[in-house]
Amino acid sequence: MTAANRGQRMLTLSVDDLRRMIEPDERRPGPARARLIVEQIPVWAIVGYAGALAGTTESASMTDEVITRVAVAYAIRREAVQAALLYYGEHRRAIDALLEANVAALA
Repeated sequence: MTAANRGQRMLTLSVDDLRRMIEPDERRPGPARARLIVEQIPVWAIVGYAGALAGTTESASMTDEVITRVAVAYAIRREAVQAALLYYGEHRRAIDALLEANVAALA
């Protein structure tokens, strides 16, 4: 299986599923601050951890193994991780900017 196929296999949630699982954070506006509704975990945190595991945030690198490891680490459903990654795909620039700002703040 190619990396592109693994990335496509991960995209199992519809846009409607995504909208039901992600919401803006009313206290922290902007697309970079969205969070999983049920779990109350920021999307950027899921994406940052997945990227650290995969070595990149490119969708083709988000294998079933990476998704499972993130789900286990955060004690959430795999579908929640998939929703966060799908949202990231639509708001990549804003979330990447927040992740970069977080790294810079630690330096």
